[in-house]
Amino acid sequence: MVAAIGPVLLGLLVGHVLRRTGVGEGDHGRFLLALNFYVCLPALVLPAVAHAEVGPRLAVFPASAVVMVAVGYVVGRWLGPKAASDPADRAVVTTAFMVVNCAFAIPFVGAVHGPEGVVRVAAFDLAHGFLVATVVLAVAARAAPGTGTATGGAGRRAARSVLRTPILYAMLGGLTLNVAGVRLPAAVTESIAPFSSASLAMVALGCGLVAERVDRWAPLGLLVTARLAMGLATAATLSVALGLDALDRGVLLMLGATPLGFVVVTFASAHRLGTRLGAGLLLTSLVLSLGVYAVVGVAAA
Repeated sequence: MVAAIGPVLLGLLVGHVLRRTGVGEGDHGRFLLALNFYVCLPALVLPAVAHAEVGPRLAVFPASAVVMVAVGYVVGRWLGPKAASDPADRAVVTTAFMVVNCAFAIPFVGAVHGPEGVVRVAAFDLAHGFLVATVVLAVAARAAPGTGTATGGAGRRAARSVLRTPILYAMLGGLTLNVAGVRLPAAVTESIAPFSSASLAMVALGCGLVAERVDRWAPLGLLVTARLAMGLATAATLSVALGLDALDRGVLLMLGATPLGFVVVTFASAHRLGTRLGAGLLLTSLVLSLGVYAVVGVAAA
């Protein structure tokens, strides 16, 4: 567990120290988040999707991703107005409930279930990643300041934003290669590897720089707890309804118990939403969910 979460905690701590000592500023953190959004995430998504192994037996995981994102949207939209008055903050709450942190889950799933578990996470993330790059991004873009109140204007703004997003084209390119059975050339994979491997560090440092003193642990904790409860309840319901075996059920429960998705803060920064709220939710989520995640991992094993 330390090996998986250590880099995230270290990056958050370093970013926070840089800001407190005056070396770094919030704008520096927003730049790192933007760099991650436009450069590192596409480099991470393209080979992951292109090389993911998905068979008919794993179809339940992409289907589960659609259900979990849809449930998250409904719950997030319901809780958003109750948690925040600012539309920008409401959008952050909604996207926070929609995104599953697959990147966080992979090392834990691998430790508990081995390569078979990792393949299932990859199958889940094929559908989940596409929804994040389209639907979740559109939710964030629609709420961006300056979009306007007219439905048509907001919809056009969201569509333009999605179409200008490198993640979408990385996802579509990876899916095309996957379906065609073509692997990325080694030269391409090796060239983009330094950028993809920097994604987690970019997000952690950026959040540490952006986040100010968290003085709302109680309301943030309630939101994070509600999100964890929703994820676990949805995963458990799907497991029972679909009659999943122990391996599939364990992986799905671990996906339902992940902390806040790092991309939520990245989207918030890219669209001038409630970045401070997103960073605070991320910090609180990591603190509160580690214990829950450890219990779920042990139970799933």
